[in-house]
Amino acid sequence: MSEIALVHTTFPNMEVAESLSERILNGKLAACVNLYDMQSRYNWKGDLVKELEIAADFKTSVSKLVALKAFLQMEHPYEVPCI
Repeated sequence: MSEIALVHTTFPNMEVAESLSERILNGKLAACVNLYDMQSRYNWKGDLVKELEIAADFKTSVSKLVALKAFLQMEHPYEVPCI
């Protein structure tokens, strides 16, 4: 039995979440993704930010974890993505 890893990140909207998720799934970097709306609150550059985001939970194998994280770091639209 192979080990499963769960990778969590957030996206600014559903369009971006769906686009990157499809690329990840088509590239076989993950077997599944769950996308859901969430309310986010965080400090950014001295301001308290309140906004809607799309959360994504990617299910992948441990052997693909490094490649999935590298893809997200390169393609993610946020300056500092949560991965």
